[in-house]
Amino acid sequence: MKWSGRLLGTAKLAHCCEALGIPLDDAHTALADAEATAQLLSKLMELGSSHADWTAELTAARSFAWPASRKRRATRLAIRQSNASAQPGSWMAEVLNDAWIPGGATSEASYLLALNDALLDLHISKSEGRALLEVAQDSGISGSRMLELHREHLRQLAAEAWSDGVLTDEELSDLCRVAVNLNLTEADVASALDGTREARAEPRETLLQPGDRVVFTGTLRRPREDWISEITTAGLTTGAITKSTRVVVAADPDSLSGKAEKARAYGVPVIDEQAFGRHFGEYLSMDHPMAL
Repeated sequence: MKWSGRLLGTAKLAHCCEALGIPLDDAHTALADAEATAQLLSKLMELGSSHADWTAELTAARSFAWPASRKRRATRLAIRQSNASAQPGSWMAEVLNDAWIPGGATSEASYLLALNDALLDLHISKSEGRALLEVAQDSGISGSRMLELHREHLRQLAAEAWSDGVLTDEELSDLCRVAVNLNLTEADVASALDGTREARAEPRETLLQPGDRVVFTGTLRRPREDWISEITTAGLTTGAITKSTRVVVAADPDSLSGKAEKARAYGVPVIDEQAFGRHFGEYLSMDHPMAL
């Protein structure tokens, strides 16, 4: 429990298992909890081996006589794949067919906040699109007003791209990708750049802050244990998905997995591994104290 809290940011068995992808069926039964704890111990031995205090803990642990393994065959887990993603921008087709959507009490600020979270990985998935449509309906945003908000958001991104006085090919590509997902055109990108060429945007706050909880789900290109080891060393935490989770990193942001659905229910952004790598790099470039 001490080392799981130190390495993962959580000491609850269910949260540790969720963070590391360890199956925990029949929780709170003696055998299921013992088997899950055994798998967790194996993972902690990998994650903790680089810590100076680990050797002392391991030496103390050797004084205990551990029971022999039953050598049960590992359970094979089926990976649930979601349907193919919708074409970029197609999520707007429904709202643009209406001249006006009945309004509610929510302001446009709610829509802009949801839009910003959806575009953390520069792509709006089908599930994110549905969530944006719901916010738009509650906010009473017409199709034409939505496009105005999208153009304003694109101008802000263009201003950030120009903030250092240089527009790289990658930044231009990102702007074009965002435009397509917002049902905007190349002309909108050119207009945004022309209008902000001389702008110097205020430094943008990074997505991640020390102590933030990051949860990984799905089969990622990089082993989950490697990610967890690196982010916790850098002062972030992991564990189960809660309302305070900052971001969920998924192999497929449009996944129908339980974790992704739970994150969306809590309003937690779900982004892909590549996008997280970019945001984590920004976090590391800031002057954050590293947690050991």
